[in-house]
Amino acid sequence: PIEDEISYIENYLAIEKYKMGDRLRLNFIKKVDEIKYQIPPFLLTPLIESAIERSQGLGALPFIEIILTIKNGKLKMEVFNSIPEKPGKIKKQILIDKVRNQLQYLYHNKHTFKVEKINNLEQTTLEIPL
Repeated sequence: PIEDEISYIENYLAIEKYKMGDRLRLNFIKKVDEIKYQIPPFLLTPLIESAIERSQGLGALPFIEIILTIKNGKLKMEVFNSIPEKPGKIKKQILIDKVRNQLQYLYHNKHTFKVEKINNLEQTTLEIPL
């Protein structure tokens, strides 16, 4: 159920915020009209994990904003993260590739998934039918 996925995300973000304290600026916005939907488990979390890792670097103050919208039978998740001038090691690319493959298998060409760099931000967008 989508409500379980949202709860998992909130718990995951609480742990990350606890671990990083004031070093992580985090905003999670939910615009949900109904929660009766089902989605594959752990489809959304890897995008957040990757964003948190990509936002960290030498002297960086990581910024993450997650906007989850569920409306008219569609789920859209946008994840914005800062891009540090001196990024740390990035190990989570495999997660992005896994999500990309999973989406293609589950939704064929009925989804949108893109990762873009806009100025000093990276934006990951996922849209799927519910």
